[in-house]
Amino acid sequence: MSVSDATDAYELIQDAFNIAEEYQISVTLLTEKQISESLFNIKTLPQPKKIKRGLVKNGQKRYEITSNGISPRWIPQKGKKTYLSNSDEHDEYGISTEDEKEIVEMSEKRRRKMDTLKKKLPQPKYYGDEKPTLVFVGMGSTKNVVLDAMPLTKKRLGYLHYQYIYPLKFEKILELNKQGVKIVLIENNQEGGFGKLIKEEADFYIPNTLRKYDGRPFFVDDILEYIKK
Repeated sequence: MSVSDATDAYELIQDAFNIAEEYQISVTLLTEKQISESLFNIKTLPQPKKIKRGLVKNGQKRYEITSNGISPRWIPQKGKKTYLSNSDEHDEYGISTEDEKEIVEMSEKRRRKMDTLKKKLPQPKYYGDEKPTLVFVGMGSTKNVVLDAMPLTKKRLGYLHYQYIYPLKFEKILELNKQGVKIVLIENNQEGGFGKLIKEEADFYIPNTLRKYDGRPFFVDDILEYIKK
């Protein structure tokens, strides 16, 4: 998950905790120096989101094999059934195992969990012209500068913004490419890590890139200059 502004920071941290609890996985929330040092004028913030813990009243197997990959989770209590939590590979009861069949079942269960999460995550947000000739694809603080630059040019521009980075929903990128839209990956780093992730997950390489790695954020002039060239 990646923060782009103050409202994102407020909302996505709630999503991060809920996803971590409900899906029983680690969640990383990315932010940037540019965002933490920026000033934002916010009229109102959304209502706090409902807390989700994914708890059940009781269970039999801590790591039960399920169709969606998410095992029932309960809080051990005095006089109630306990469970064993084990970081080694384990069976459904949490007991360490080296049995090949059980190892494969647990691995495939965790894979189904990520597939379930991917279906639940929202699509990346699209901003701009309904029939663009050029679409920037990015994450984090790049959103703000691209949106500021878009009204200052006569080009039909769009911006596809990713809040949820992994599992990656890449269908919109492939759709835009099929329509013949020029796609530009905008990244505020040298290595182009987001582009590598898109290539790995979507099997689609974005050849057009706008990168900046001089220790400064993107400015509106950077976007307009790129469009001009």
